[in-house]
Amino acid sequence: MRRWTGTLAALAVAAAMAGCSGGDGDGDGGGGGREFTVPAALCGVDVPEKALSPLLPGEGEDVRVGDDRSKRRLCHVSVDDRRVLDVTYSGTGDFHDPMSAGERESLARPRAMADLPFDGKGATGERNAMATARCGGEGPPYLVVDVGVNPEVTADEEQRRADMGRFATAFLESAKKDRGCTA
Repeated sequence: MRRWTGTLAALAVAAAMAGCSGGDGDGDGGGGGREFTVPAALCGVDVPEKALSPLLPGEGEDVRVGDDRSKRRLCHVSVDDRRVLDVTYSGTGDFHDPMSAGERESLARPRAMADLPFDGKGATGERNAMATARCGGEGPPYLVVDVGVNPEVTADEEQRRADMGRFATAFLESAKKDRGCTA
């Protein structure tokens, strides 16, 4: 699934070029405090605050969500005009294993996600994650989510990987309910 490689590469470049508008890069924002409300939905999918919040800066005033509701939904979150999160979400007829040779190319130093609460696969990289879940029922055969983050929000790579994995899992669980999945 090389189509994701270009998207994820662009997300990584955008995240790297976004710059830091404050804080010390440790995820706590450096002191100003969070004055924005964590979005309740991305790409038309409700997301739990506890899954999304760790991917957002600890300080900031204005949060904006961009959403392209095309067949392959693309959305992003910016805080104080700094892009901090990109999400690509779609239904597909094919299973995409993030650890397969074709998919691994889009993840820097990929690691498989363990103990997923659904039938599927997931992996995290240094700045992005990908997960696929079986859907079935009223929905498409599979749902896929790609997540790209600004590494300056959480400088600790292990914490960032854990946060991305929790978000991707929670996002797909919610998307499965939204799409009428039975698997």
